[in-house]
Amino acid sequence: MISVDPSITFNGTVNDTVPNTHTLLLAAIADQSVPASAGIAAINNAASINFNGAVGAVAPLYSLNAQVRVNLAQADGASSYIGQINVRDEVSTYSDQTYRANSMLAQASLRGEAITFSIFDPRASITFNLPRQTADNSGCSGASCGQLNLQNPGSLDLLRFNGVSNYLNNQNMSGVGRWGSTAIANNALGYVPPQASSLEAGAVLKQALQLMLASNKTLANGGERSRVDVSMAGEAGAASDRERIRNGEFRLMANNEVIPVPERGFANIIFKITINGASVQLVSSSPQQGFELKLPPMVLPGLNALLMQFKDGIPESVTLTATLSNGMPLPSWLKFDPATQTFSASAIPDGTPDLQIQLQASQNGEPIDAVTFTIDLP
Repeated sequence: MISVDPSITFNGTVNDTVPNTHTLLLAAIADQSVPASAGIAAINNAASINFNGAVGAVAPLYSLNAQVRVNLAQADGASSYIGQINVRDEVSTYSDQTYRANSMLAQASLRGEAITFSIFDPRASITFNLPRQTADNSGCSGASCGQLNLQNPGSLDLLRFNGVSNYLNNQNMSGVGRWGSTAIANNALGYVPPQASSLEAGAVLKQALQLMLASNKTLANGGERSRVDVSMAGEAGAASDRERIRNGEFRLMANNEVIPVPERGFANIIFKITINGASVQLVSSSPQQGFELKLPPMVLPGLNALLMQFKDGIPESVTLTATLSNGMPLPSWLKFDPATQTFSASAIPDGTPDLQIQLQASQNGEPIDAVTFTIDLP
């Protein structure tokens, strides 16, 4: 997206149509460079990119590149810093984030909280191509100058990075729009520490494993997994919603979105999970005759993180147990195959009430992961 307006504004949240798939390229182009003598406001107002809601909170982008630049027809267009980028909430991508402007303002939607920049790929980075503060570009003076021009208006919020960032080398702790405390630096969300236990690795990869579901890849044990549709509320009418759920593919739905009532002869399968701190519903459907459910990897990320380390299926040290949520055995008509992570039944008997099923994964007796889901019947 290239804007010659030269302003780009997203008034709502920004999410990928398929998580971790698409790169968002933004370029707000100013007609010409603005001399320092025109003042800081004129430089910043020449062009802008504004994110007024969270980016990638529900479905992360693959990467984000947001730049405010001078028209390259200008003699100094390639080197001039101009304009401003405004971020009002968290930003989450699988790979790189890159920002370029004269100044960047970042603040949490709830003031006094944290604003977080997150990446999943430990090889990626969060890069701020911003100038160091000077009297001309920020209004700083004396010893307060020289820091990266990433500002927090009011100095109320905490800054957090999940992944590598060049900001950590030159933090704005005493300049204009300084941050109230030093930034918190964590590993990328998909980082796996050397020699980590399977339990630790599962916790670290809990969010990152949604990639396998979204891209319809296969696990290391060779089992093909369920497909997912990640469109959210408001994209289609109720008839379309019912068709999407009925066709057997999983659909990612907002937590407050109403799930269509299962049609006669069908059963809904409903998982309630958390992605990037947001509660969502993962919904599919199956006929009651010939019922089958293959577990999507994102509902048991700790287990599937462990299985990726093995080429020959589930090792003997790992057990996967299915019971009713009250601990009672599954009904005799419902079968569960741990090797393929599949539930099946020749038929769900008429009059069967809704079922809540709990899955518990363990390695050498130690819990790895667990999930509870509902089989919703008409």
